[in-house]
Amino acid sequence: MIWTRKKENGFVLIIILFSMSILMLLSSSLLKYTQQEVNIALNLRENMKALYAAEAGIELALAILNEDYTYKSQGTVIETDIGQGYFRVSLDRIVGDKRRVTSLGQVGKARHTVTVEVENVSMENTSETTETEVTVKWLRP
Repeated sequence: MIWTRKKENGFVLIIILFSMSILMLLSSSLLKYTQQEVNIALNLRENMKALYAAEAGIELALAILNEDYTYKSQGTVIETDIGQGYFRVSLDRIVGDKRRVTSLGQVGKARHTVTVEVENVSMENTSETTETEVTVKWLRP
């Protein structure tokens, strides 16, 4: 008895080609998904760095105001380069002894702004001197 494969000629080749095309489609979609996830992670990292830069500007301004609350009043700009970005701080008077401190942090294309209101509070000390303390209210955008 002789086995003949007249009806099966090339059928295995078609199945293999079909399987390979499905595998290539799955691998290309996985590659695209992975690349999108990497881009999202990089953008998130830049945004966090920009937020930290803006908060560093606020901390610098608070340190300056804690030392000298009368530091240049309207629209003073402090700009400092840090690592891969910078922050820019402006100080404005609101009403009375209140001041608004706004800091813009930028790293790459990411920008973040943080604003706080600051008030000078005098405290009586037992040694008959007056200390000043700065109270801070964080404002949400």
